[in-house]
Amino acid sequence: MPRTPLSDTDGLFRFRSAVRRSKAKQSEVLRLLMAGKLQRVGIAAETHGIQALLLDPNEIANHTTLPEHGCLSFRRASEELATTSTVVKALVVGGYLKTRVERCARTRIPNEVIDPLELERFRSEFISLDQFANEHKAARRNLRQTLSEIGVEPAFPPEKVRATFYRRADVSGWSKSV
Repeated sequence: MPRTPLSDTDGLFRFRSAVRRSKAKQSEVLRLLMAGKLQRVGIAAETHGIQALLLDPNEIANHTTLPEHGCLSFRRASEELATTSTVVKALVVGGYLKTRVERCARTRIPNEVIDPLELERFRSEFISLDQFANEHKAARRNLRQTLSEIGVEPAFPPEKVRATFYRRADVSGWSKSV
């Protein structure tokens, strides 16, 4: 803790509030204080005890935030695939899209996430009917029927993943005339 507490207390919060806002643990903040790593420390004259400490939650967060893992949430993956989070979840549950558990850098809560390389693998191997129809400027219904007639079946059961995906290898080379 600095030898002389700050007189400018703008942006400083009482101990518990600063801990909560920074998403850190009280023990971590106490260790930072004892090690002298926090520079913006004030004292509230009208309060006693640990609650008299005024701390900057942003400074605490800078010391306690984990490095970013670089993976994608289901929502972000759904944006990348131009589908919904429900479809991404169904692809994961079905075992078609692999995930791993990583801690959120800020909150440290474990989350199931998708590695960008896994998403790229999936995108290079599969294409949704919507995306295929958009690329060929064709109606989805007509395209699905034509593909079925020529023997191209969906890669996964559409009722299970709530969308229709095809293997790119099965639909490559087909033109708008499909």
